[in-house]
Amino acid sequence: MISICVPNSYKNTPLFLKPIIKVIDKRVGHLRHYDPKDLIKKFEKHGMKLMDLTYHGHSIIVLNSLLNMIWKNPPGVLDKLWWWITEKDIDDKKNSSSVNFTITMQKIRG
Repeated sequence: MISICVPNSYKNTPLFLKPIIKVIDKRVGHLRHYDPKDLIKKFEKHGMKLMDLTYHGHSIIVLNSLLNMIWKNPPGVLDKLWWWITEKDIDDKKNSSSVNFTITMQKIRG
């Protein structure tokens, strides 16, 4: 079994995040973005089947990042907000409009 987390294709990235993501890509060295369907097909050609596809890094995560940049964290306030935002992102795991996705594939036994 293998799990891979990669940047989502630009066509699936929320419109207002595209310029931000392009800047981040240059900083961290992302060379490619992937369409989940294309990546899954490539693995299937090598005898693997999809076990799970989860999208993460939705627009709500940007709120968390901005708050952490501009607001000094009073003890525990942003921690609670961070977990609430993270839960909302997880709840939206099938929404393809995201920054990243994770696929989990398993080898088909013959």
